[in-house]
Amino acid sequence: MQQVLREPQPALPGSRQLVVPLPMDVAATEESEPSLLPWLATQPVYPQFYWQHRQEPEEAAVCGIVRGFRHISDAEGFFQRHRNAPDVRF
Repeated sequence: MQQVLREPQPALPGSRQLVVPLPMDVAATEESEPSLLPWLATQPVYPQFYWQHRQEPEEAAVCGIVRGFRHISDAEGFFQRHRNAPDVRF
């Protein structure tokens, strides 16, 4: 992730999603089931967030904050402005 963040970023403002796939051995638990929870538990950056899809093999571990909202109306406005971006998640 640090290497990706060191690369030149676009000069235009806006949101960007950076995705770094982890090798299975990094994300493996004792039972050899893929899980990012053990990895997330070792990260020093907060806040931390973990999400796993109930029916699909998708999970996400997120560290840090990119954008915060003081009021729900601000978050709703941001979401409405980016509703055509399928990868925007809260």
